[in-house]
Amino acid sequence: MMDKEIKFKGGKSAKNPFAVASLTNCQSNPDGTLNERELKWLHRRAVGGYGIVNSCCVHVQANGKGWEGEWGLFDEKHVDGYRTVAKAVHEEGGLFIVQIFHAGMRSDDKLIDGPARSCVDTVYKHRAGEREVKGLTEPEIEALIDDFVTAAKRAEEAGCDGVEIHGAHGYILTQFLCPELNTRTDKWGGSDSLENRARITREVTRRIRQATSPDFIVGIRLSPEPGYESAGWMMDPDENIQLAKWLAEDRVDFVSVSLFGHSPSHVTPKHKERGETRPLAQVFRDELPDDVVVMCCGGVASGKDVQTLLDMGIDVAVTGKTAISTPDFPMKVQETKDYEVAVQPPYSLDHLASVDVSPPFVDFLRSIRMVAE
Repeated sequence: MMDKEIKFKGGKSAKNPFAVASLTNCQSNPDGTLNERELKWLHRRAVGGYGIVNSCCVHVQANGKGWEGEWGLFDEKHVDGYRTVAKAVHEEGGLFIVQIFHAGMRSDDKLIDGPARSCVDTVYKHRAGEREVKGLTEPEIEALIDDFVTAAKRAEEAGCDGVEIHGAHGYILTQFLCPELNTRTDKWGGSDSLENRARITREVTRRIRQATSPDFIVGIRLSPEPGYESAGWMMDPDENIQLAKWLAEDRVDFVSVSLFGHSPSHVTPKHKERGETRPLAQVFRDELPDDVVVMCCGGVASGKDVQTLLDMGIDVAVTGKTAISTPDFPMKVQETKDYEVAVQPPYSLDHLASVDVSPPFVDFLRSIRMVAE
């Protein structure tokens, strides 16, 4: 099963059930164009045998930039970089999928023009301080949806295999979905209306699906539990499961479930309280149609972890930290089914250099205490 081909309903296939997670890495140029560092990082994981290589999240509007060194896809000048990476990944037999996003109120106001934007006027309180945030008008919401679509079309033009819509981790689509934050009174929100709060995510998905070729892969990433920040990230697992089912109706090709617990075994607290014993990943798999590929990320660090996910019906094991430390993880697991990742964070500088993690990425990992000094 470790070399099982993963077929998407539009016709494309991944050569195996391993994917590199979309990871913040700060390796691109200030204007959002590709830097050689980004190419080297992604290509190394393709060489290591990953069937699916996801880009870092890339902003679809200039004012959606969340941090320095973020790759962009809001301008035609960016397209050639995606063409270069797609070609490099394809030469190794992998699929290249671009994660498209807008940081919303988490956009760094030092990097954008004007105030950060979200679903409502608010003050975003974060670790470094706070910032004033302006709510989007209805025409601005429509423009944002259009820019998601335009970014997807640019990715297809560049030869990428698909897009992963970033509906996770407290960014703008999550902010709209958050009942504590999204108190709008129009069709785009309301604490008591999941249908309205989910509308923007569904419209982005529907319109990308309509605007791209049938074999172009359109997926969504969801983080179905409360996150590290209360602001725009207070997710409910049952609401996210319902959203995933609606997106299946909207012809999404895959749903990628991002968990901070050990995904092969994690039962979400809300479900545990009512007697549920199935891991949350399995609940998503059981609730979604068979033709929707389900991916899962969270603590995958061994062949046993991968096999457990596959046994519960998860199609693709997505790795984050493992992809950082062990770029050839798929090959190692295929060779030795009980393989366990040997290098865990915090990582040494020598090890990071040996696996093509560049200095800007090292600085980011240092900021989240993943580098041994």
